[in-house]
Amino acid sequence: MDSRTFVWWMVSCVVQLYPGLYTILMFLPASWDLDTGSDRGKVQFNEERIEGSVFFDIDNVSDKCSSLDHMLPSPQVFQEHVGKVK
Repeated sequence: MDSRTFVWWMVSCVVQLYPGLYTILMFLPASWDLDTGSDRGKVQFNEERIEGSVFFDIDNVSDKCSSLDHMLPSPQVFQEHVGKVK
C-alpha cells in the first residue's frame, strides 16, 4: 500500500469512528533523509504532497540534548512546535 492510499484509508477509519473529528484533523508528514543536511524529506513532500497536509520538520523538533538523531523531545517542546503549525 502506498503512502497516499494508507493515509486515505486511515482518514476513512477516523471518519467512521469519530465523524466530527475530520474537521479538526491535520496530517503532519515528517519524512526525512538519513544524509546529514539533506532536505530530501521536504523535496519529497513538495513533490508528493497529500492535499491538506503540512510539512513537519522532525529534525528541527528533535531532542537536541540526545546523543541520538531524530529523538522526540519532551511533550512540552513537541506541543510547542506542533502548536505553531498552520
